[in-house]
Amino acid sequence: MTLCWVAGVAGTGKSTIVRELRRSGQLAWDADDISFWRDRETGEVPEYPAAGRPDGWLSQYGWVVDPAGVVRCRDEADGRVGYLAGGSENEADVWDLFDRVVYLVADDDTIRHRLAARTENDFGKTEEELAAVLGWNGVLEEHYRAAGAVIVDAGQPLPLVVDEVRAAAAT
Repeated sequence: MTLCWVAGVAGTGKSTIVRELRRSGQLAWDADDISFWRDRETGEVPEYPAAGRPDGWLSQYGWVVDPAGVVRCRDEADGRVGYLAGGSENEADVWDLFDRVVYLVADDDTIRHRLAARTENDFGKTEEELAAVLGWNGVLEEHYRAAGAVIVDAGQPLPLVVDEVRAAAAT
């Protein structure tokens, strides 16, 4: 069994890759479905604002993946390759549940374009969020590389990206 964490900043195509993997019969989950906002100081889960995230939201709240949800994905894989795609502040808490880690990279212009064009998720649409995403984009690749992740250029055509993700999970 292999559980592969497919990570990357917003706009690198994680959700799109999950859809493509599912279309081809692969077991894949979007970590957004098992993630939530959490107050960094209190650990409490806030009520999500109806009007969207106000300025300063990212300073107080972090996006975290539910470790129990990751365990459920791992258990469901049960002898198959499974892909969980997402990004979270607490992924170090679940890192040991993954057999492989892939980190998707794209240049800032690609990220800007994708975030502006996407309609299924509004994260990265505000100036504050876009600045945060681009800041993360400038530093996280080296973090993942140092941790042994397979780096995949998410600016390539989607079929090539999906093939590289599959190949990384198979090694």
